[in-house]
Amino acid sequence: MKPLRRMSWATLPLLLASCGWYTNVPAQIHVQSIVPATVGVVVTGANSTFTNPTVTAVGEYGSIGATYTVCNVTYADQTGHAISNLSTNLAINLRVEGATLASYPKGAPVQGTGNAVLPIVNKAVLDYYSTNKPGALTATVGLSGTDDAHYPVSLTTNVPISFSGQ
Repeated sequence: MKPLRRMSWATLPLLLASCGWYTNVPAQIHVQSIVPATVGVVVTGANSTFTNPTVTAVGEYGSIGATYTVCNVTYADQTGHAISNLSTNLAINLRVEGATLASYPKGAPVQGTGNAVLPIVNKAVLDYYSTNKPGALTATVGLSGTDDAHYPVSLTTNVPISFSGQ
């Protein structure tokens, strides 16, 4: 019995070390920020000015990395009704590096981050505004891709769009 007990204690460090630098599989990633939080579209005659938002995604400590390659955008009006003719599926490249505990406890853990511009205001949205004059829309952005272990990953967030001008 004692040899088995000794062997089990000897294998414990090997089992703990087998996790490597990462302990969260599949990737544990969330949206940290969207800047600007609301997209303001100023329309002056035939011209419009706006800045599409930049999303910053961050991995939980110990999470493996992920790459998001598809951006599915759906739109809803102020009453929450979907506007199906505006929905779009676009390519995107958002890479969130792995968050590692490699330097801990000597230094701070390294948290993986990544950012990308969300192309939510486009010609179709501006044309919709010119004919329907909504005060605001909501863009629901769904990002999808795979993590470093080839599991599917997704993030979903809402971005308000407000219109002003003529």
